[in-house]
Amino acid sequence: MMLSLAVLGSSYSCDYTAVAIQPGGFLEKATAPDPDIPTGVDWAKWFEVPGIWWNTVERLSWTMLGKRLRMDASSEWLQ
Repeated sequence: MMLSLAVLGSSYSCDYTAVAIQPGGFLEKATAPDPDIPTGVDWAKWFEVPGIWWNTVERLSWTMLGKRLRMDASSEWLQ
């Protein structure tokens, strides 16, 4: 789980940040809608990007952790 969080979380957060900052671009068209994509940061200034990226990393980390906990709870229920 930690490996997937490190690998997927970092790549998804970069993709989601780029989609949020540059609306209407190729990445937005190629990326599935997701509630973890930041909103309201269209054409952010360069010095705002690290903060947007870090917030996205945190949001994705909690989402991935929540999915893992739900999967663990449902598998325990089935046993």
